[in-house]
Amino acid sequence: MKLKKVALTVSAVMSLSLLNGCNQDTAKSAVSVKEAVVSPKVESAGKLPEPAVQVDLSSPDRAIKTLFAMQDRASVVEHNRQVEEQANAEKNRKTLESTLVLFDGLAKRYLEAEVTPAKPILETVAREILKVETETETRAIVLVSATNTTPLPPGEVLDEYDKKWRTEGFKYRYIMTKAADGWKIEDLQEWGYSIKKSREEWIRPHRIDAVLNQNNRVRSIVNPLF
Repeated sequence: MKLKKVALTVSAVMSLSLLNGCNQDTAKSAVSVKEAVVSPKVESAGKLPEPAVQVDLSSPDRAIKTLFAMQDRASVVEHNRQVEEQANAEKNRKTLESTLVLFDGLAKRYLEAEVTPAKPILETVAREILKVETETETRAIVLVSATNTTPLPPGEVLDEYDKKWRTEGFKYRYIMTKAADGWKIEDLQEWGYSIKKSREEWIRPHRIDAVLNQNNRVRSIVNPLF
């Protein structure tokens, strides 16, 4: 069961300007934060209340904590969407079941899956700010780790990706800039394998690169989640 890794961007709050060739100067100062933020583990067959998010852009770490809160809210929104989907499937169950007599094999298995939708799951992530590096008065880098803490359904078999996602987790590097109204995320990097260089290094996630058009201008990002 894969939990998508994303950086939540809400245009009214956090602007994500993806710039090529971000400055990688040596940090002038670094503060180790080591404060874990764990999204709540809630199991419910019905809809969950959507948590309020208090926006605080007064410092790089507080801006990232705002991001964490938005990501947790997005998980609840997705859970509630699944609840609605399940409710609609229940309403259509009799109609769908009546069609099964016409199918067999793969087609029948597909329809049976439609008749019995998966139980809604609230995906949870433990996020931790590892370090805040202040490079200048208007530029900082926040190092974050994220680990999947979603309870596993009975009998779930994990692939290597999911095992790493649940044990080691993944590391992210948020490039922050100070705007007139507070600190904003300018760019996002992930510690991963670079195909071009055949080694691990800080790279821009493929899902982020995908939003850049040929003129290297950023397309609208509504709700990229991870």
